[in-house]
Amino acid sequence: MFSIWSLLVFFYPPPCSYSLSSDGALLISFRAMSDAATPINLANHVYWNLGGHQTGKRSLEEHLVAINANSYTPVDERTLPTGEIRQV
Repeated sequence: MFSIWSLLVFFYPPPCSYSLSSDGALLISFRAMSDAATPINLANHVYWNLGGHQTGKRSLEEHLVAINANSYTPVDERTLPTGEIRQV
């Protein structure tokens, strides 16, 4: 059986791929496997500066993001997910 540590070492960073759909949406695909029941929380923490690196922090702070979603998970005062699922 794999330990969580060996999974993290073996799969860090997690195997993932990036692609664009035909309508221009960014698609991120993750892959994970285990030989036993294992809690997993795949997340993406990539930061994009669409103005280019040379534009610096100011340009990055001016980005707007629209996410097409039906629901979201609120966070508490420590920015930890509460487990609740709210409708948008």
